[in-house]
Amino acid sequence: MSMKSIRKGLGIAVATCVVAATAAAFTFVETAKPETATSQQKPHNDIRRAKESNAAAPRVEQGQAIKIRIINSKNGQPLPKQPVSISLLYEGSETKPAKYDALQHLDTDANGIARFVLPEPAPAHLSVGVRLTSEHWHCGCDAPALVLTKELIQKGIVIGRELSPPTKSVTAEPGELLFIARPFTVFEVLLYPLLQG
Repeated sequence: MSMKSIRKGLGIAVATCVVAATAAAFTFVETAKPETATSQQKPHNDIRRAKESNAAAPRVEQGQAIKIRIINSKNGQPLPKQPVSISLLYEGSETKPAKYDALQHLDTDANGIARFVLPEPAPAHLSVGVRLTSEHWHCGCDAPALVLTKELIQKGIVIGRELSPPTKSVTAEPGELLFIARPFTVFEVLLYPLLQG
């Protein structure tokens, strides 16, 4: 084989390698483009999902009606004409409405319910006190109850023991603070004066 034939063969081999390498590089670039586009779209997708999550999150509704309900633990019957006090506990960092009553006094109606409306904006916490007209009751209300406003609105809160006997489950509706009061037993009524003396 002549030197000229060898050189010609080497030239063809080199050209073939260059073409193959160029084709491989072009294929790699084309394949990588969709991944780059996906990575560029990901932050936008994360932002959109965050916005949707925030939009779906429950929040405290301003100007919403709240009810305080008091029932007898023995039979589930309402306790009417019971005095209730509500304190709006605005902290220093919270925005207060231009005009509002920091302390409200109400009485339960025939259904054992006292209602009030949250001001705008609503405080993060409420203090709710119940002073039963009869001293011969247990209700867990010897001291005012400190309530998280958001929890009260979203879930409702129960204070006190379950019905006795527990004929049915007692739950509070969203926006309801339920006090379960138990009357004294005969023995407790007889013993009460001695404990007070």
